[in-house]
Amino acid sequence: IGAGLVYAYGDVELHKALPVQGVNGDGQAELTGKTTSFGVNAGIFYQASPALSFGLSYRSTVDMKMDEGKASFTVPASLGTQFPETTFKSALPMPGGIQFGTGWQVNDKLLIAADLQYVLWSAYQELNFEFEAETVPDSKNVRNFKNTLIYRIGAEYALNSFVSGRAGFAWDTTPIPKDYLTPETPGANKLNYTLGLSFRFSENVSLDTSLQFICAMEREDGYAPANFYGTYNTNAVIPGFGLNISF
Repeated sequence: IGAGLVYAYGDVELHKALPVQGVNGDGQAELTGKTTSFGVNAGIFYQASPALSFGLSYRSTVDMKMDEGKASFTVPASLGTQFPETTFKSALPMPGGIQFGTGWQVNDKLLIAADLQYVLWSAYQELNFEFEAETVPDSKNVRNFKNTLIYRIGAEYALNSFVSGRAGFAWDTTPIPKDYLTPETPGANKLNYTLGLSFRFSENVSLDTSLQFICAMEREDGYAPANFYGTYNTNAVIPGFGLNISF
């Protein structure tokens, strides 16, 4: 049985067109800010037999609230007093989830694992920006995300007593319903490929390294409230490092 504290740091820079026209085209808004927040996680691991194990974990949703973001605007000079530099408030939830997994120790060297994760995306129902300057209209944006499932399978092979290698695959379904797709969040079903190495320096200390490649399926969709549609392609590469110390 284990539990932990999540400390989250967020840094945002968002550029958005404004519905005002000037000699250089559409007006622009630039929103920047930093924030921190906290969450919790907990888990249970059960060794049913020497070869079979089960795990259940929970991670809370982390609400990234920003109270002192900075907003600047590029607009025609005649609208400068209506769009002054100002601050804004906003919030973006980082979804929690519940995850169940099982592992099968095939032999002394090979471990096969699979898990199912229920992601609490429904916490993300809207993205709003409340500006301190009264002349700047607040921005309210419906999201209506739905909870989703992620399916994973992977294997670990012990090359020797010091090094173990890992490989895995995951299918991650999108939480975004039709006609609510926007550019600021990944919004397609995704294929995930992972590789990793573990280095065990002693019985109590080990180092994990990982590399994840995410390939999102092409999606033609958009955001109906703004009548903004297009074709979206998203790829991501995520390296990871973890230091494990047991007592």
